[in-house]
Parts: sequence; C-alpha cells; structure tokens
Amino acid sequence: MDDDVIILIVVMIIFMIFAAVVVPIIIAVIAKNSEKNKQWNVPVSAMPSANPQPAMMQTSSLPAMNADFVAILQKIKAERGFSIFEDFPRCKSLLQDYTAGKHKKENRLLLMAIEAGCPGEIIRSNDPEITRKKLVNKLHDDFSMEYTGAEQVIALLYRVYNQY
Repeated sequence: MDDDVIILIVVMIIFMIFAAVVVPIIIAVIAKNSEKNKQWNVPVSAMPSANPQPAMMQTSSLPAMNADFVAILQKIKAERGFSIFEDFPRCKSLLQDYTAGKHKKENRLLLMAIEAGCPGEIIRSNDPEITRKKLVNKLHDDFSMEYTGAEQVIALLYRVYNQY
C-alpha cells in the first residue's frame, strides 16, 4: 500500500512539473501569435473563426486561374474526355507532362480536388450550385484548403467541364 501512495505522489509531482513548464510555453506562443497579428494589422474579423461560414461562391468575383493552365486542361479534356479527371494517377502524369514544371499552385490544388473525387461529383451532379458548395466545404474540411483556393479549383473544374 505504501508503494502505491509513493507512485501516486511521484506521478502527481511529475504532472505538476510538466504543467508548470508547458503552460507558460503555451501562453508565450499565444501571446507571440497575437503580437504578430497586431504587427501585421490583421483585424479580428479576418482571423479564422471556429465555425467559418463560407461565402456564396460567385466565380466572377474570384481571381481567375492562369489562362495557360485552363487551356492545358481544356486540351486534356478535348483529347481524353472529362472523365480523365477522375483517374488521379493518369491525370497527375498528364499534368506533369503538359505543364513541364509550371503552374505548381494550380497543379497542387487541382490534384487535391481530383483526389477528393470532385470531378466525379461534378459529372453526377443534378444541382451545380449545391454541388459547388458541398465540394468547396469538402476541400476545406478534409484537405485544409482555404475557401478561396477551394472555390477557385471547383470553378476551374466546372469551367473545363462546361467548356465556357
């Protein structure tokens, strides 16, 4: 019984030491981050909230993807059909061949959307606006993609799918 009490006391002491060391570090990190936000004049409204509500997606207000990249995707679709975008390994290989190391941001965003199954959902969609919102949220939640990037890549897929 005495050994149990000694073990309990040792564990409590270790926990108290751990808490005394870790808590000040956490507080210092939080204070440093809030100083950075003040330094960069980031308004509180611009900081991510615990439950961000995505804005209604309007493709006209989004910065457009690179026109050369869009042309490459339209060429791939013309040659192989839109369903090629459902095949992640083949599409990744084609993108590497066609882009030759350029358009890295666009490639990365598109491949994440392809991996998430977005092209297939676009093909099977009955309501494009609901599907857009669903896919943007899916990319944000499952792939930690910012809403702007998610909206851009989904708009890009719809643009290539509809050829407009």
